[in-house]
Amino acid sequence: MNEHGEELVFAQRRGDKTARLWHSDADWEMFRVGDHSIRLDGPLDGMITVTGLIINREEATWLSSCLASSRHLRQKRP
Repeated sequence: MNEHGEELVFAQRRGDKTARLWHSDADWEMFRVGDHSIRLDGPLDGMITVTGLIINREEATWLSSCLASSRHLRQKRP
């Protein structure tokens, strides 16, 4: 939950190349996210986006941690 009371949910399935992100402020629409999804080049200077969703710095930090800790699940198993 962010400082505005909005909820975020992250899920990663073993073997899937991308994870899934839901944000209550985006009407729970699902966004596919991966290691290079967080962008700092939104339409406004300094805007952070992930797959078209505008997020704040704290949300980006949280998502980056989720992606880093689940990276091994996105790798192919031998």
